[in-house]
Amino acid sequence: MAIYHFEGQVISRTSGRTSVAAAAYRSRERLYNEYDGLTHDYTYRHDLLWEQIILPPNAQAAWQDRETLWNAVELSETQKDNRLAREFNAALPIELDLPEWKQLLTDFIQQQFVSQGMCADVVIHNPGDGHNPHAHIMLTVRPLKENGEWANKTEKEYLCVRDGEERGFTAAEFKEAKLDGWGKQYPFFVGKKKIYMTAAEGEDRKLKRASKYPKCTLYGRQNPIAERWNSDEQFVAWRAAWADAVNIILEQNQIDQRADHRSNAARGIEEKPTIHEGVIARALERKGILSDRCELNRQIKADNILVRELKAEIKRLEKQARGDDKALAGALEQSQNAIIMIRYQIIFNYAQITKMKSEREKTMPIIHDYHNVMKELKPMQKQRASLKKELDHCSPVQLIRKAQLQKQIDELSTAMVPYVTRQNDLLKKLGCKDDKAVGELEKKMESIRSSIAQAEHRANVLDGQHDEQLARHMKLMNRITPDNAAAIDVERDAIRQAQRDVMLQKIYGTYGNLFEQTTMNHAVKITEDIICRDVNGKLYLSHLGKKGNEYLSHPTKPL
Repeated sequence: MAIYHFEGQVISRTSGRTSVAAAAYRSRERLYNEYDGLTHDYTYRHDLLWEQIILPPNAQAAWQDRETLWNAVELSETQKDNRLAREFNAALPIELDLPEWKQLLTDFIQQQFVSQGMCADVVIHNPGDGHNPHAHIMLTVRPLKENGEWANKTEKEYLCVRDGEERGFTAAEFKEAKLDGWGKQYPFFVGKKKIYMTAAEGEDRKLKRASKYPKCTLYGRQNPIAERWNSDEQFVAWRAAWADAVNIILEQNQIDQRADHRSNAARGIEEKPTIHEGVIARALERKGILSDRCELNRQIKADNILVRELKAEIKRLEKQARGDDKALAGALEQSQNAIIMIRYQIIFNYAQITKMKSEREKTMPIIHDYHNVMKELKPMQKQRASLKKELDHCSPVQLIRKAQLQKQIDELSTAMVPYVTRQNDLLKKLGCKDDKAVGELEKKMESIRSSIAQAEHRANVLDGQHDEQLARHMKLMNRITPDNAAAIDVERDAIRQAQRDVMLQKIYGTYGNLFEQTTMNHAVKITEDIICRDVNGKLYLSHLGKKGNEYLSHPTKPL
């Protein structure tokens, strides 16, 4: 199976990003952003293999220049929370070379994006050891008009009424709807309440209009083209189309490998997919700071490697062990070591879950208290700031008003003291310096919550693997008879240490610096206590009794 990776994201100002900065980073160029006056220079990076701007026919020719294109995007978006670009990150088949990658990307982008009216900016990176070739595809999010100008993402939609029915109309649609008796709704004061009604109805009732703005839908009516681009269905279709494009070019080059966009679960694969770590997580790791997401990925990768190795090795040994006492002894040791390895994973995973839950249980109540404090404090801070602003604008002759304002400010300041004290105390407990840091900590806690769910799912998988391996081991044990039991015991004693050393090397090679000898000792002790043999060679649970039987049913629970 060829490696499949095709993930998307949206670049928006909400997250503090710009399309010019993103384009500069991906193209390894130096680009100036006219919107904020910042220059972004990534010319010092040297992993760029290829870059290309691909435009639809109605796009402006000047947009072949990367800086011109993305500045046009930036200047067309006037809101601080605007979406600027869509990006896809795609793994490229390592079985192919640069000419095939260029062909694959050009054809795919032209068919899926540019033909639909998007402008595309594509680059190929191949960093480090050259084993991770991938493409970044940046796309514009505004549809283009026939004249090459940007179309609106949304259009204002007025909520109009007729005979008690409410319906939305754009400005163009309202011209005809008005002739059919539809009327815009405006807010009018009815006592202290604001009630929407038509202008004619409000005038008839001699009510005062609360605002000159008519009632509209919250976000307006989305451009149907942009709406389709933003849909979940379209994203799934693009993922499938990428897999198809990869498979076509692999077949053209007579390569047997194939990509599959479906999840592991959908393909009936027990292995769990890794999660996206992100630049920030990997940067923390390089600084020696453990990232929960990177940590989780290490565990997933470790589990997947061992699952593959165990299945292959045990299958081979089971065939070998038929009618051969020496081979049976080797299979039994390998099988027991397999259980030890799974048990190691179970203990390690349980410890990770416990650690993450403990951190959340300790932190979340403090965050909750902080939000409650700020709920009370922020309105007072806002009011005090407003009073101070008014005080600053008072003329020298407004002595009475200035005294009143100062008194109100002093009273508010006094009332704020216990809240400010509590705020500082909670910030200290959280290890945060300000409100922004608390927000980042809250995001981390949400990430940990997701990681806990992943780890708990992994616990269930390990549970099943443990039960499966115990059953396999029991079948092997049942091949022992009173005649060959002693000989097999001697052979197992002779090879045990060598086999155990191989098993330890596998565990350490997978977990690296995260390997814990105490955890391994615990896994060995539990396994040896559980897997015992009577004089007839039958598997039983030694001295564990009822507790041992419970363990067999729920091996993820610590003894």
